[in-house]
Amino acid sequence: MRLITATPRSRRRTVTVLAGLGATSLALAACGDDTSIAGNVSAAQVTNYDSVGFILDDGEYEFFAMPDASWTRIIGLRSDGEQALVWFRDDADAGYEPALLDLTKTEFIPLTVADAPGFFARGLTGDGRVVGGAEGDGGTEGVIYDPESGAVNWLERPGSDFTGISDAVDDVVLGYTDAGMATFVQSDDVIFDIHGDDANRLLGIQVNADNVVVGYASWGDDPMWDPLTRGFIATFDGDEYIAEPFSLPGAARTTITGINDDGRIAGHVHQADDTPMTAYSADLADPDGTLELHPLPDDVTAMLSTPGTGASVWGIDHQGRIFGALFITDPEPELWSEDEPCGGHGHLHGTECHCDDGYVLDPDDPGMCRLESDE
Repeated sequence: MRLITATPRSRRRTVTVLAGLGATSLALAACGDDTSIAGNVSAAQVTNYDSVGFILDDGEYEFFAMPDASWTRIIGLRSDGEQALVWFRDDADAGYEPALLDLTKTEFIPLTVADAPGFFARGLTGDGRVVGGAEGDGGTEGVIYDPESGAVNWLERPGSDFTGISDAVDDVVLGYTDAGMATFVQSDDVIFDIHGDDANRLLGIQVNADNVVVGYASWGDDPMWDPLTRGFIATFDGDEYIAEPFSLPGAARTTITGINDDGRIAGHVHQADDTPMTAYSADLADPDGTLELHPLPDDVTAMLSTPGTGASVWGIDHQGRIFGALFITDPEPELWSEDEPCGGHGHLHGTECHCDDGYVLDPDDPGMCRLESDE
């Protein structure tokens, strides 16, 4: 590993812009160890966006929208509830950009990391470090960035041309290479691969203090992953992590994308093929007996009942708060555009396309993303 001290470069989007949306102010109220978080857009306003971020706190949805952006996703939440990590984009043709959302000051701070070119954020640790990947000496490498000190910690894995780091607990880091062809846990300088019988690709999303990894995968003859359907739970067996498929009884599709140190898991589920995604949480020790579904408020009516819409869960923090994005419109109707990277429905990481939600790589042309429903 090498440590580089970088000077953070950022520009701020303050709440004064939000006033033009008729939005309420954000607030953080403390009562002992309890905190509550208020969003900046109401349920009635979410119809104005393709996606809004959400935090599900004590059974209540709070919605968040980046000023002047039509797409907002919350992909990380600090354990004290004071800060979130956001992806945003201004329109469907733009790539995602990262920002830090200060929940105490109603302030979005677009994030640029000096000395880490092409930095792409993927998660926020409990203590507020941003994890992701950037262009390093040997291609894309994993990075942990501390916004407070400006320190950039590069995590090198020999032979990898892409590494995205999803979460970090002390010295334990979860990452993947080659767009999920190899997923691993790194503790100090020791790397443990994650394997699953009959798994083609495994993409780890969160790891907890007990070294349990959750994420999604492709299984059997399917060469591509489908993040709507195939969750996994991986545990350490002495020298490697073994992944097993995870699904909820009776569900048509299940994803698991979060686990906290208390063993509470979270994700989203399609109860039938023609229903939208519904957030859920449960205890890892007894998923069936402790399952809680978290349907959207009754006044959120813009969501369409098709796969790829609804509440997409990105994780759960150590206080049990669930976060993610609410998708309220269908994907773009066209299949692809030859003139835009990834067909206009994804972004490039090096030479690898990362497709937008609702799209998958075309197996006949991995430089194009096509509608998932056209498979």
